[in-house]
Amino acid sequence: MADAAPVERLRIDRLIPGGDGFARGDDGRPVFAAGAAPGDLIELRSVSDRGGYRRATDYQIVEPSADRVTPACPYGQRCGGCDFMHLSVQAQRQAKRTIVLEALKRTAGVEWTAGLPIVTAGEPVGYRRRIRLHVDRDGAVGYYQAGTHSIVAIEHCLVAEAGVNDVLRAVVGLEPPHRAHLAKFERLDMAVGDRSAYIHLTPRRRTTRAQARAARSALADALDPIRVTSPRHAGDALKLALAGQHLLVPSGAFFQVNWSVNQAIVSAVLDAAERLHLHTFCDVYCGAGNFSLPLLGAGLTGVGFDRTRSAISSAGRAAKAQRLRGEFLAGDAREVIQQLAKAGRRFDMVVLDPPRAGAKDVIRDLPQLRPKYVLMCACDPVTFARDAKLLADNGAELVELTAFDMFPQTHHVEVLGLFRVSDN
Repeated sequence: MADAAPVERLRIDRLIPGGDGFARGDDGRPVFAAGAAPGDLIELRSVSDRGGYRRATDYQIVEPSADRVTPACPYGQRCGGCDFMHLSVQAQRQAKRTIVLEALKRTAGVEWTAGLPIVTAGEPVGYRRRIRLHVDRDGAVGYYQAGTHSIVAIEHCLVAEAGVNDVLRAVVGLEPPHRAHLAKFERLDMAVGDRSAYIHLTPRRRTTRAQARAARSALADALDPIRVTSPRHAGDALKLALAGQHLLVPSGAFFQVNWSVNQAIVSAVLDAAERLHLHTFCDVYCGAGNFSLPLLGAGLTGVGFDRTRSAISSAGRAAKAQRLRGEFLAGDAREVIQQLAKAGRRFDMVVLDPPRAGAKDVIRDLPQLRPKYVLMCACDPVTFARDAKLLADNGAELVELTAFDMFPQTHHVEVLGLFRVSDN
């Protein structure tokens, strides 16, 4: 009888972009393990061989890391929403620092040695002002289980604000007839502003408009005063106080989930503008005006633009209501940049807060605006590093770098970089 294969035990060295644990296998190749913690000693039970590396598909923790904690959430072992809940808060932040620095080194070729502060604000739980849940065909709501499309039904979300959980409680408490209406939808977004809340519903495929309209109307009656909206009906915008101003965010539009940390980021941008004596700005992915409105309120002049027309409309209305003089344009970012450049417009600072895919499509056009500085905010360190390299290739030097713990209990981290542009 053949001898049993030798047991392979590995010590997790660190966490990498994406949140997986990293170890070096007995054969010298990297081994990645989801849900691991730095310092864990694991015993591999099964692996997926990917050629240049292996992925642990099943493993046993032989010796747990000192950084491990018991997740405080009852759904923490099944729900795929919070992949760092097994780590202490201090270990989470250290892991995020490592992830950002490794992304810069590997993707941008930058050895950042100037230190990387991790800015925090508020609590590491109860911080989310909006959540996205999925709906099964029986009308139960929850998050996807990690790595699957199986729904883990929930009644409370530990990382959501109290107001969001109030909305969730109302949905979970729907009677069976209304559950049938809810089952007409595949996804719902819950969000709360300073004084109001909404649920944004996305119909299932093959659900007719008439069916969705009838189900939405019935749910609106059952959940009143919570507003129930749809992609075709933006509803009244949420009002959110920010840096002495207020935003109006239409339902379904993007806004930062962690408002305390968002205010810290906006304060950092305003501080940079003041320190560097900047007077004009161009906010390329401005949304509802998260950076533009505070910059206008601080006395700068500038232009904000975005392809989402409802967000631009809301930004314009908010500016007008607060007597802020700024321009808000709806359109493709590259096309607007080229139009501004053709008109001879120049700006002291360009602000980039792109979606997760990053800003690579516009970076090569930015020199046309002759900025002195570029401030880039990103929620994905690898994408940030890629775009930082593109900026460097186009004459911009990274001079300041800060990480913000926008998403406690997860591997996600917000990065803010200040780039100085040469020859301007």
